[in-house]
Amino acid sequence: MGDASVSVHEDALQELRAAVADLRAEIERCPESEWLAVVPNGWTRAAVAMHAAMGNDVATAWIAYLISGRDILDTADFHDRMNGRLADRTRSVTRGEVLDTLERTTERATDYISSLTDDELDMPANFGIAQRDTTARRFLPGLARHIRGHTDQFKAGL
Repeated sequence: MGDASVSVHEDALQELRAAVADLRAEIERCPESEWLAVVPNGWTRAAVAMHAAMGNDVATAWIAYLISGRDILDTADFHDRMNGRLADRTRSVTRGEVLDTLERTTERATDYISSLTDDELDMPANFGIAQRDTTARRFLPGLARHIRGHTDQFKAGL
């Protein structure tokens, strides 16, 4: 593996781990009375936290598509509908369920990212949601941004 991929891996892993640690801290400090409160996006805090946790698996699957040169055909509308359904199904999950999921999906994502080669990182494919071609190398920083964006949603009103 070349220096560029090590840097991408290490930077992405470091940022993802830091974002996950921040989300975990917010989950743990959230008062029980606020756990099921609805935040400005219309989801409960529980659903926002679970969405962030489950997003690691979605992103890992998308990376698998990208490194194999397969287009990600999901559209923004489809993705939004699926997110809405997930938010409905997870509106009452427990803090423990979210923390377990966050730990499990982060471990899977970080293990997978660590295994990527330069050739895999640079394989182009179309990312339907963004309506543009991309590579795993360009996609990796989005994992931490996803977690951080939902951490901000989670903290709204606390």
